[in-house]
Amino acid sequence: FALEEGYITWLQLPGNTALTIGRKRQQFGSLNRWHMHALPQSDYPWVIQESFGTHGLAGTGVSLEWMMPQLWADSNELVVEIMNGDNDVAFAGADWKRPTALVFFKNYWDLSPDTYLELDLTAMRGATHHEGDLWHDYLAVDFVYDWYPTGRELYRGFQMRGMLLRSWLELEEGDSLDTWGGYLYGQYKFARNWIAGLRWDWVEDQRVAGQEYWGLSPYLTFWQSEFVRLRGQYSYRNHNIFGSDNRYELQFTFAAGPHKHEEY
Repeated sequence: FALEEGYITWLQLPGNTALTIGRKRQQFGSLNRWHMHALPQSDYPWVIQESFGTHGLAGTGVSLEWMMPQLWADSNELVVEIMNGDNDVAFAGADWKRPTALVFFKNYWDLSPDTYLELDLTAMRGATHHEGDLWHDYLAVDFVYDWYPTGRELYRGFQMRGMLLRSWLELEEGDSLDTWGGYLYGQYKFARNWIAGLRWDWVEDQRVAGQEYWGLSPYLTFWQSEFVRLRGQYSYRNHNIFGSDNRYELQFTFAAGPHKHEEY
């Protein structure tokens, strides 16, 4: 057992800010903030797993959120996080000697009463060596498009989400390994309890030059009730060195109590 999240948030601080202290899932794009059971698919997109591991990115530290004055979007938000960098895949700062820094900038538009668009930019830097002389930098752009017809949102809806990520990993030889990755998915709600979707993934290996993989993951989700969900997902992955593999998953999720954990 391990503590996934445990934090205190002070809301409505001066200047439309909020302060969070503790352990939390970090605001790297939009999906990483969600717990695994709340994801639209059975796993995190592969670019998140390649960067931070199967369970994504979480850290212990301080997060400052600022609801900015309205700029070019209907809503603009800036998040700055300083964490201990205890992610075993990406960083080497669990002892707080090499903390990580993350900046997340969100832009939100109401396109119509039925649709909205969100466009985010995330930048992150952390040490990959305990001596602090090697660094791993990330820059990611992601978006969300949602359509739910007013008055019919329980029965129809469409969502598209994607991310493009650039990674720079400094190597001991003095140069760096620069890689790309991304994902794109769309899902359609065609009945009150049914959602069908398809996700495309592509990512370059961030630690081994010349290796990359891509894949497709169709899935079907059935909400038996507000508290019970079943999902079937098939994943095809093709690696340019190791070939292809196929995976079939059946996911069962249930929640108990009147205040189940919601999506972020």
